[in-house]
Amino acid sequence: MQKIWRILQPDSDKVSRLTKSLGISPLLAQLLINRKIDSPDEAYAFLNPSFADLYDPFLFKDMGKTVSRIKKAIEKKENILIYGDYDVDGITGTAILIKLLREYGGRVFYYIPHRIEEGYGISEEGINYAVDKNINLVITVDCGITNASEVASLAKRGIDVVITDHHEPEERNLPIQAFAIVNPLCQGETYPDKNLSGVGVVFKLAQALLDKDGFLEIKKLLDLVCLGTIADISPLLGENRILVRYGLLQLNESQLPGVKALMEVSAIENKKISPYDISFILGPRINAMGRLDSAEASLKLFITESLSEALEIAKVLDNTNRKRQGIEEDIYNEAVSRIEREVNFKEDFSIVLGDERWHQGVVGIVASKLSQRYSRPVILFSFKDSIASGSGRVDLEDIHLIKVLDRCAHLFISYGGHKSACGIKMERDLIPQFKLLFNQLLKETITSEIFSTSLYIDGELPFSLLNSDLINDFNQLAPFGEGNPVPVFVSYGLRLKDMLNNRNRNRLEIWVTDGSFTYQARGRDFENWISQAEKGKSFDLAYIPRLLSFRGQEYISLNIEDFRSAL
Repeated sequence: MQKIWRILQPDSDKVSRLTKSLGISPLLAQLLINRKIDSPDEAYAFLNPSFADLYDPFLFKDMGKTVSRIKKAIEKKENILIYGDYDVDGITGTAILIKLLREYGGRVFYYIPHRIEEGYGISEEGINYAVDKNINLVITVDCGITNASEVASLAKRGIDVVITDHHEPEERNLPIQAFAIVNPLCQGETYPDKNLSGVGVVFKLAQALLDKDGFLEIKKLLDLVCLGTIADISPLLGENRILVRYGLLQLNESQLPGVKALMEVSAIENKKISPYDISFILGPRINAMGRLDSAEASLKLFITESLSEALEIAKVLDNTNRKRQGIEEDIYNEAVSRIEREVNFKEDFSIVLGDERWHQGVVGIVASKLSQRYSRPVILFSFKDSIASGSGRVDLEDIHLIKVLDRCAHLFISYGGHKSACGIKMERDLIPQFKLLFNQLLKETITSEIFSTSLYIDGELPFSLLNSDLINDFNQLAPFGEGNPVPVFVSYGLRLKDMLNNRNRNRLEIWVTDGSFTYQARGRDFENWISQAEKGKSFDLAYIPRLLSFRGQEYISLNIEDFRSAL
């Protein structure tokens, strides 16, 4: 699908003001404004993230009562259950709370529900576990906000529940019998940063529990905060940017046996870890167990003090991830085949498919890839008897998935999620009805034009200006990720000079030139373009410039984002 190039052109007066106020280059000022950071104070804070800029955790309206209840439980030797989610965000947050509360004398148990057998959130099995262990206080991590009836069931048994979560609440069905709720997205919540991940909310709780000296201790766990925040695709803005910026430093020096073991089995133990490594190397291995089986092994990886035990667990995670990749590929290929046969893109504003053979733990990943490929909201269901368990993803800014699903709630057994991802459980027979309603609601709120994939480009960059100083300059914006993308530039009127790899047209390594300057470029899925470029036709290239090194020598390489024939 041809992308629409949207070349950003910031206000020149704003660029000049930032340049003069902060003493930065016009390019860096332009990139900041492209990311909607246009005041000198905002820009300075963005370029110089500091722990001093973290908000007071007691700005959460229920933080005071939460801290008091936890301290009371520790003092009275009550049984505390940390009830976590099975993804990276939930696992890392659960590990932090277990470590922290045990260190301060808490009698801590933990529970991670089985994705397939129990589903997301507080389950009946989890409630029975709490009762069997004589739990006095349950603290949820990355879940609980949609579990009103389950919270009520625990409260009826005399068990206090503190919910820490970051998912969108169902305002008509809030867990009002919870002892306290710490969630930045709850209506009436006063906390200013709404983008925290689940582990980010846990970090704020840990920050509130500890005094200033203790806060130095929690900094050591920023590697886990960083892992969970990036893996959950949380925007790397505000507090998330601060936590990830320092978390990456901690991750590269981590002494946690689980982190060291995971890096070793992933063959990146001697590499400087980046957000990319977390998203595509470390995160999938942590997630794999929870997708195919129990996520308890992933949790044990981060709470064990034994490096040998951590290595054994990490090997299991690595093998499970390989199995997950095979299952995922099969589902993806079958889904693509069905989409090409069944979906009418002129009429269908969404893709809704299901199959008995599709693994419930993997359909979410496939839905994400399909949404990126087809620029549509995608919901894939796994069937078991009469029940359909689905995961949905949308890769479009103008669609808020949960707000659309709120209007379909009468068809669901349960559902939850946020703007770009959801989980659904419903009767299988109701899927045709849901599919029609979902499509109708989308047509009422959006137009088909938004399905054209846009590529946002930060500006024109002639090859004559491309150098290591420029790349180091814009790297001040790092870490890059959701909400803060890597800068993309365009150069016009280029030609193909040479091809390094002609065997696989889907993974290209080429040399491109403007006639005076020549650079290596790498990309994928550009076989049609190359056939034209080989004939000597000029083209425009959208790319990310990167500074790499080989045998101690730095060189510039271009990651190809898109191309088009020169105008």
